[in-house]
Amino acid sequence: MTTSNFNLFTAKVLSMGVLSIELDEITDISADITGTTADNANLQAVYNTTTLTGTADSNGDIAFAIPSPIAVGTTILFTSNWNFLTVTISITTDGSVSFETLPDLQFYGIAVPYNNTYVYRLDPNWSMSLLDTRTDSAEWYLYASITAPLSSGGCTLDNALIFVDEEDNITPLSAAPLLIATGTGSAVISWKALKGLLLEVAPTELYPVGNYSTLIDWKITLSPL
Repeated sequence: MTTSNFNLFTAKVLSMGVLSIELDEITDISADITGTTADNANLQAVYNTTTLTGTADSNGDIAFAIPSPIAVGTTILFTSNWNFLTVTISITTDGSVSFETLPDLQFYGIAVPYNNTYVYRLDPNWSMSLLDTRTDSAEWYLYASITAPLSSGGCTLDNALIFVDEEDNITPLSAAPLLIATGTGSAVISWKALKGLLLEVAPTELYPVGNYSTLIDWKITLSPL
């Protein structure tokens, strides 16, 4: 063996000590392999025909960019080498729940109403879809929140973006995540005209002309928040 072909992962050296690896869950939509091991350890991940190599940072943190999605059920062999101590563990890629489609949500224009009024979605067939690639079909939970009200040029529509559930309960969206839907498996989420996300405007408010917008933070969890 010469220095030109010396390989830390295959060299036979007697060494004593304890070396561990802890990897975070890897799914078919993961962008990175992350976890912890010894500081500055040499690392290798092998799956299918792909081999990734790198080094843990000075805190022992692992961060490997995954070049392309890894299919559900793929076995990854992950090796850490530190001071000639070598340990290899295997981890299997799990499924996930993710947004397959999530279009922008638009509403009709409004004038000052005579009574509290719902403003309809511009697209009556608006929908979003979730893709569930897990094998156990466990429940998922979909939440929505906003950190700022609808606004235009410094003017705001406070508490105007609301969610109407199947029992006609009305809840304004806020910074607190609001449960929008729950289910199992892949799903398409849509609502009847007077259900779901709507705008509610009141005659007591003055609404300056403008295009009002905000960002909705959608979150999928595998257990209730």
